Amino acid sequence: MKAAIISGSSREGNNTLRVANAMKNLILEEGYSAEVIDFREYDIPFFNGYELDINNLTPFQEKLISAWDQSDLIILISPEYNWFPSAELVNMIHQVGNHDFAHLFDKKVFAFAGVSSGRGGRLPGIQMSSVFDKLISHLHKVSVCSPSKYESHYSPDELSEDGEFVLNTPYRKHMKKFVRYNLDLTLKFQ
Repeated sequence: MKAAIISGSSREGNNTLRVANAMKNLILEEGYSAEVIDFREYDIPFFNGYELDINNLTPFQEKLISAWDQSDLIILISPEYNWFPSAELVNMIHQVGNHDFAHLFDKKVFAFAGVSSGRGGRLPGIQMSSVFDKLISHLHKVSVCSPSKYESHYSPDELSEDGEFVLNTPYRKHMKKFVRYNLDLTLKFQ
């Protein structure tokens, strides 16, 4: 099994990448493969510009599409900006949510997490899950959106930049439960 973890913030020093790296580490501990897609390299054009050309992708776009296509479990992690997912993730969904990229929505498990530097993070996961449910149906694909959503509270207090747990709190236990749940779901779905 392989997981692609999409770290949906392009800000330098973002907390989303900390969470993505921590989840990658937990998946590797379970003996599976995982790759983090770092949105600090993001170059997907805005949807009101031009559409992605599946035959002419930039290196970042190719990395994103290839990792997504080759993975069984896709974890999308968004910072919570005013109770909403990042603009980069929303734009990405607009660009790949069509028939040219429909294969990305087939035979996958999608899991969602939201990140906050304080309390919060749940709403981006819920909103993305709802959109992915609709896209899977609209594109006539067979995939599942995990009912388990992860909220990363006080992320910079809990994780180092490379995703190591720095405090002895229930935070690690809850993240590990989220990761294990979604690995189990993916194994069942395969």
